[in-house]
Amino acid sequence: MAQVKVPEGVTGATARERFTKHRAQPICASCHGLIDPVGFTLENYDPIGRWRDQENGVTIDASGSVPGTDGTVSGPVELVKKIATTDAAQNCFAQHWMEFGYGKTLDAGDACVQESMNNSFKKSGGNIKQLLVDLTQSDTFLYMPAKD
Repeated sequence: MAQVKVPEGVTGATARERFTKHRAQPICASCHGLIDPVGFTLENYDPIGRWRDQENGVTIDASGSVPGTDGTVSGPVELVKKIATTDAAQNCFAQHWMEFGYGKTLDAGDACVQESMNNSFKKSGGNIKQLLVDLTQSDTFLYMPAKD
């Protein structure tokens, strides 16, 4: 297995510049082509999480994108809003509420009710109150066996 080493000669005033040069190397591009567009949206945070508007005297460009979505985002707030619009994030959100409400980890036997909850959550425009009402009106919830 090949060891991936930090490339020599990759310099730049900002992390974006350094990673853009880094990504130009074929062995690095396969991973960094996926992670850099999202990572760039978090560039306002320094390595220990403090907010910054500049790095080495250069204004930070916090624009990037989320794989599988259209358009670009700028900064962490737009990143979170974009992720929240994805089917994967909404389905995951609904699944976790179902697991909490049903008191169990969902399995293959729950596929129909899960699909129904995902569809109704999407149809409601991501309305959390409606998701919880729908969850409590499902047969899975209404006819849960009593637990000791």
